[in-house]
Order: sequence, then structure tokens, then C-alpha cells
Amino acid sequence: MANRKQTTPPVASLGQRIALNVILLLVGAAAFRMSFDHHVKIAAAAGIPLELGIFYPLVVDAAILVAMLIGIWIPTLTHGQRRYVWWTVAFFTALSVANNSLSVLVLEPEKVTMPMWAAIAVHAVPAITLFVVVHLAVNTVLNPANRPPRRTTDQQPATTATARPSATGHDPAPVRALSSAPSAQRPRRGAPVPPEHLATILRLKSEGLGARDIAEHVPYGKSKVSEIIRDHQEANRA
Repeated sequence: MANRKQTTPPVASLGQRIALNVILLLVGAAAFRMSFDHHVKIAAAAGIPLELGIFYPLVVDAAILVAMLIGIWIPTLTHGQRRYVWWTVAFFTALSVANNSLSVLVLEPEKVTMPMWAAIAVHAVPAITLFVVVHLAVNTVLNPANRPPRRTTDQQPATTATARPSATGHDPAPVRALSSAPSAQRPRRGAPVPPEHLATILRLKSEGLGARDIAEHVPYGKSKVSEIIRDHQEANRA
């Protein structure tokens, strides 16, 4: 049966990535600046000294960014660790929105000329915008899976792989590319991982390769490779 022709999905150009980064940075900076003032006012109203209150926005909003980066950049997290990460994101996001919303109560509420519920909603916008921008950035332009593949000068096409002559003097059979080898065909869903594939994945992992790069050497996708590594680590800890 003929193998499917593997195609590389198009990636954003350098100019497009720079433009996206600039837009996200500008929107995120504006949202953080407004959210920063709201957090500081809430901290001051809670009795925190001003010299310490200026760090309160970082404590809240930076926790969201760090938790998101861990959830996206560390593919080998266990299910319990991943739940903990996203519960952290949810908690500090809710805290940020609440602080921004309640800040209207300590920012001279007598100057508010609209219904209080509407003013509270307006004050919540910077925190919501900051969360959305950070989430977009972490899941798209900052996600290692969306970066262009690295090209090395010493990389050879798999179809040109050669082998040394055997001791008998006869030329050995040419080494077939992984994409044309029978074992390279996608295993059916739920099938056990063959020992040779598991050994290859663990060896490449020990050499420092990520799931995306390992997937180029075995008949599994990036997510499946991450799952195999995670299951192996959990089995070793058990």
C-alpha cells in the first residue's frame, strides 16, 4: 500500500511573527498598565504599604504567565501536575479580575457617572484582556510547537542513507527511509508501543530532543510521543 506523502504545514514568516509579537506586546502592556494601578489601589486599601503594594500586581499577574508557560512548554507533566497548573491559572485569573472589578470601590466611587454594575464591568476589562493576550501568546507565537523547524547543514535526507560494506565484500541492502519502512506505518489506535520504538523514543529523549523532534524518527505524532514518555516516567516512579 502506498504511503501517504507527508507535507510540512506552512509557518508564519519572520515578518509576520514580529508583527504579531509587537501587537501582542502593545496590547498586553496597555492592559497590564491599567491592571497594575487597580492592583496597587486594592493593596493600599487592604493596608499593604505602598513600597510593597507595587509588587502585588506582579504576584498576581506573573503567576498566571508562569503557570501557562509551564502547562504549554512542559509536555511530560503528569495528569495531576497538569490539573494543578491549570487550577493555578484559573485561581489567579479570577483573583486578578476580582481585584480590577473591586478597585472602582476605592477609586473615588462618587465620581462614577454610570451604574455601579457597569463601572465594575469596565474595570474588569484590563484583567480579562491581559489574560486573553497572555493566553494567545503562550499558545501561539511562544509555543515551541509553532516555531519553524531548525535546519542543519549536516542533515541528510533519509532516502540517501548508506551503510558500510559488509565483511564479505558484498554491498548491503540500502537503508530505507523511515517513511518507506513497513514499521513506519502508523500503528492502529490503542496498539502497544513496540519495544524498538520505545527504546528509540527514550534514547532520543535522553539526548535532549523534544517530542516534536522525536516524532520525526518514529511513526507517532508529537502528542503521542509525549504521552509515551509520560507513561514511562510514571511507570518508573510506581
